Amino acid sequence: MIKIADIQEDPGEVVIEGMILSSEERELKSGKILLMFNITDFTDTIQAKIFLEPEVLESIGGELKNGKFIKLKGIPIFDTFSREITISSVRGIKPGKDTRENGWISMRAQNEWNYMHIHK
Repeated sequence: MIKIADIQEDPGEVVIEGMILSSEERELKSGKILLMFNITDFTDTIQAKIFLEPEVLESIGGELKNGKFIKLKGIPIFDTFSREITISSVRGIKPGKDTRENGWISMRAQNEWNYMHIHK
């Protein structure tokens, strides 16, 4: 696992853990949904982008809501639209734990939500 503050463009696949600060969904002309969310590990914040089929987004339900802690695996790239490094090519998401320094509170037991694979 790597701290968000230590991520540089294209170091290969990374795993980060943190809290979702904000999220946004956009329906694309292709019918797919672009899910964008900002995640922080309290060293820095980064945006992740995932392209999903509508039924996959529905199956995720409320697991990617603001304030939830997740662990995310993906590839950091320079996004020419936002002109920032973002996480794309997300390979998996699972529940995370509170990474703040004042202790952690598990948002959900790890075994309640099995590892979710996101297929393009």
